[in-house]
Amino acid sequence: MNMPAPPVILLQDAVDDDVRRAVLAANPTQNHHYIAQVTQRQFAHNPKVNAQNQNLYRWTFNRQRRLLYADSIGIERNLSERNLYTLAFAEGKQQYNLEGWFNRYESGYERAVAQLRELADGSHTSPPGLIAVLKLQWLSLMRNPYNHRHRLRHYLYRVYHHHEAANEAAFLATIRQRPDVEQNARNRRYQWRRGQYAHWLAALYGMMCDHDCAPSWFEQLCASLLAAPQHIRLQLYRYDDGPCLLPDSGFVLQSNEAGVHIGFAPASDMVLYCSLSHPHWQRLPKIARHCHLPAPAVELTCETNRHDIRVHFNRLCCEQAVQAVYGQSRFAEDYVL
Repeated sequence: MNMPAPPVILLQDAVDDDVRRAVLAANPTQNHHYIAQVTQRQFAHNPKVNAQNQNLYRWTFNRQRRLLYADSIGIERNLSERNLYTLAFAEGKQQYNLEGWFNRYESGYERAVAQLRELADGSHTSPPGLIAVLKLQWLSLMRNPYNHRHRLRHYLYRVYHHHEAANEAAFLATIRQRPDVEQNARNRRYQWRRGQYAHWLAALYGMMCDHDCAPSWFEQLCASLLAAPQHIRLQLYRYDDGPCLLPDSGFVLQSNEAGVHIGFAPASDMVLYCSLSHPHWQRLPKIARHCHLPAPAVELTCETNRHDIRVHFNRLCCEQAVQAVYGQSRFAEDYVL
């Protein structure tokens, strides 16, 4: 069977911001992680063993959304789905997918997290590691199939789709042509209606690719979120003891009169909050239309051992996760006091 040749595209490199020509290269990867293994390994309870053998604890809930039971599972097959990001199949066991593009954002993540750990308490202007960590967290939010119906993902998608609706048409046609034996099981697991998955995946390809040497819409979206420093508050909380949880959705969300607050756990020992004022949030589509890269410098505030923040974050993880949360400890009391 003759497969269509993949398009030549441009993708902004997330590590050194050097725009390089990238081609969808065929590869044998079938197990596609929607929360990167490099992120999950920051929660491993056996971090000293070989990376392929590392495990974390998967926690299920009771009806009150309290931690019920912990099961040690391997990261290599966790928070992943077979052929989730496949655009087309090639000869043999090769396929075209997003794995190579995602690796640009996953590469160097351990170093970026380590740089955040080394920061002193107080305020820092665009410290090393911050942007790389934020980009991978935003990417995990957008590529996670559990989030396809979430209002936050829908809003961010509309920011992109408002400008580049035609961008995904070619990808959609190619996706619809490929065999999809996982369709029924995938639709049940993530509650997709017929046809929704193909549109979701095409939109993801459209966001990640570049046109006419311009940065991708994903890069522009990340820059737009940080484009008005006076309307943004970034807070990093680090812990010498007491683990943080990782929800299967990859984030938690709060909203109050001050704005929208999105929380991530880049590692088991830290929580990162990105707070955006309501005016900035509402103007995001307009900001994205005129956004210029790189984003302006932003301030990050660091604090150590604020366990009230950690416990509150862990409770939000339990309330907002779809099926499970993940962590480094098998004792529930370590997460929620």
